[in-house]
Amino acid sequence: MSDLRRELLAAFDAEHKEHLGAIRAALDAAERGEQADLRDIFRRAHSLKGAARAVDLPVVEEVAHRLEAVLARVAEGVMALDARVAAGVQVGLDGIEGYVAALASDPAAPAPVAAMAALDALLGDEAPPAAPEAAAPALPAALPPPPP
Repeated sequence: MSDLRRELLAAFDAEHKEHLGAIRAALDAAERGEQADLRDIFRRAHSLKGAARAVDLPVVEEVAHRLEAVLARVAEGVMALDARVAAGVQVGLDGIEGYVAALASDPAAPAPVAAMAALDALLGDEAPPAAPEAAAPALPAALPPPPP
């Protein structure tokens, strides 16, 4: 692993822990009956997804994508932040945390399928499509003929 990759992963490690901690704190506040900043926790899930993509951690990106979809519904008022939703979000957060920790010793760590399943269950039949891949630049169908 290159030094640059190590530095990027170290930065991601700190950033993902910050996002997970903030989302957990908001969930804890909501459980105590306090007002949770739903837009902030949605933005944190979105930022986590982007950070995972930036360091090429597609499994984390995929779980964060599902997490973002659940939190978007909560922020939009489509889904209540009740005990069932909070528990599913916690499973998603735990899955991300466990997977990232496992990567330190096993680059082929298994994906947190239980976390994905818990978030998919919250999303029901409307599970989000997979996070889009970075698009390759389009190439022309055919090159124009050379000038005469």
